[in-house]
Amino acid sequence: GIRLVPRYCSLQPVNDILTYFDTHLHHLLTLASEVEVEYNKLYIRSQKTKWASCSSKGNLSFNLRAAILPRELMKHLVLHELIHLKKSKHDKEFWKLIGRYHPDYEEKEESLVRYWFLAHKNKPWNKIIGK
Repeated sequence: GIRLVPRYCSLQPVNDILTYFDTHLHHLLTLASEVEVEYNKLYIRSQKTKWASCSSKGNLSFNLRAAILPRELMKHLVLHELIHLKKSKHDKEFWKLIGRYHPDYEEKEESLVRYWFLAHKNKPWNKIIGK
């Protein structure tokens, strides 16, 4: 199941966000079989510098703020992390694998940058997640 790293979260609405993740993220993680990878554990964290990360142990961590992403961008974010289970670095082969599933990956990556700014400058959102 999803594990929340609780020390960063302060208000009740965080439970609603976790429900969202539980419903949508697990569905999106069915992409793992399509990409032919397996992940170990799934964490939701309040990360300051990344939308998500993938550890060498196969653990996937997603930023609590990713709940604001449109479904298509969330799907791309999940795909991005799943591909990291095959290729750890953002090299040519990594982007080739991403492009196999999302030919418009460059546009999606640019959108993630724009949403990153919005997610960090939104005062009500930051209050909800305790920042």
